[in-house]
Amino acid sequence: MPRKALRAETLKWCEAMKGHSALTLRMTKKSLNFESDLLYASWQHGMELLAHVWGSEEANEGMDAFLAGRPPDFNKFRARDRKALTEYLHGFARDLNASPAMRRKGR
Repeated sequence: MPRKALRAETLKWCEAMKGHSALTLRMTKKSLNFESDLLYASWQHGMELLAHVWGSEEANEGMDAFLAGRPPDFNKFRARDRKALTEYLHGFARDLNASPAMRRKGR
């Protein structure tokens, strides 16, 4: 991608992601950052994340919206879970959500 188009494309992706479930995005990020050399450990981690999300109100809203042919409304969950989001962002700022190998040194 040309460097000049990178910012516009990045903002486009960000806008699209804002429409997705915050819970699912957090769990996806955790899954992508999970480091393991053992396939089973990675699989087990994925199953635990799936168990955490499956059947949640957010997952049900996403499926109901899909079946109804409407965009999902995840804003009600963001408002309800504002404390959890604040704690998550606090951890993000302190590199607590990054894998140990990716954390900034000196913190």
